[in-house]
Amino acid sequence: MANLPMKPPPGVPARFADLSSREAKQRTMELTRVIRAILKRFWRDSNETDFEQSFEVSTWLKVLQSCTEEEVKWAWVDYQTKGPRSQAGALYRPDPGAIKKLVIQRRGRDREQREGGAQ
Repeated sequence: MANLPMKPPPGVPARFADLSSREAKQRTMELTRVIRAILKRFWRDSNETDFEQSFEVSTWLKVLQSCTEEEVKWAWVDYQTKGPRSQAGALYRPDPGAIKKLVIQRRGRDREQREGGAQ
């Protein structure tokens, strides 16, 4: 499963570069909102500057730009229920690659269900 191609669901452009300017701007705004919501629970250091937070969000955007807002939300739900935890039960902070991996896995399951149902 690790070698699954990064294919978005039907109707979603395969590459961020394939989006129109308006679509790219909209996806960026949607993803930024979701990413900030995810990371907010992990930003506890009051010394962390706005620049540092913005920089982190921008790196997440680069990794997740081929994902939809809905896919990232579902991946976050999966991560919260199945993600790694400390011995005290606290959820470890994800990196964008962990979220993208969950998106890829879900796309694979969705594709298998579509193809299996078509037979």
